[in-house]
Amino acid sequence: RRNGCRAMALRPFTPFLTSMLDHLHHMTPSQVRRLFLLLFAVGGGEDEGMDANVGGMAAGSMGGAATDIVIRKHLALAPFAKKRIGIIGTVAYAVSRSSQLQEQQAFIDNENNMAETEATCLAGSAAVASSPIVKEIR
Repeated sequence: RRNGCRAMALRPFTPFLTSMLDHLHHMTPSQVRRLFLLLFAVGGGEDEGMDANVGGMAAGSMGGAATDIVIRKHLALAPFAKKRIGIIGTVAYAVSRSSQLQEQQAFIDNENNMAETEATCLAGSAAVASSPIVKEIR
């Protein structure tokens, strides 16, 4: 959950990051990728994100609608230099979403492991308490 804290720290800067979408054509592909990753980290919560049917950000996410529009616009343009920005944005979304899903899965796995350990300990102590040897010692 450490990345979530970092994203929350960047939330006050969301309008600034979103305004940088107007200057993508002046940035290198690496800078474009980093900007999209920042926007997805700040604007895309666990319940928000690209819609499977539409392929866009949820309207309620901060800067999500603008990011979605910019990616779609650049994917639709003919020059490859412009289309590259849309491709970079789409890949950045996939990377961002997959890392969110991995974090969620790790959290769920950790919860399940803790529950299994607790159940095993409880079952083990119940077995020990009903053991004839333990009853003899008491």
